[in-house]
Amino acid sequence: MQTATSFDRLVLATRAIRHDPGCIDARLVLAEHSGDLSTRLRHLEAAVAAGEWLWGSVAERVDHDLCWWGDVGTRPYMRAVQALGVALCEAGYPDESRACFERLLIMNPNDNRCIRDLIRDLDIGPCSL
Repeated sequence: MQTATSFDRLVLATRAIRHDPGCIDARLVLAEHSGDLSTRLRHLEAAVAAGEWLWGSVAERVDHDLCWWGDVGTRPYMRAVQALGVALCEAGYPDESRACFERLLIMNPNDNRCIRDLIRDLDIGPCSL
């Protein structure tokens, strides 16, 4: 099995965004390869917005009882919310970061992504996630 290089992943993500600007995984790749924090935040905010567009109406219809972690289709969105929380912390916005993490705990009370650890780190001191 061949693995893509970082450059290959970046090219594929860029192509995916051209075809589907709401492709969450592609936005995550672009954020990961961003050279600066503001560009990373822009990609992560777009990824989260796409996830909200995709999954928001579903959550409303099922009265917020959607088993987020149980549906693998929601996981890119959850990864995007987590990455946005980390980036917001790095940008000096701990309250906004905490809001992302708390949202994830509501979505996934079993905490399969170890979000409680990130919140604990926020409680310890300045953002250093």
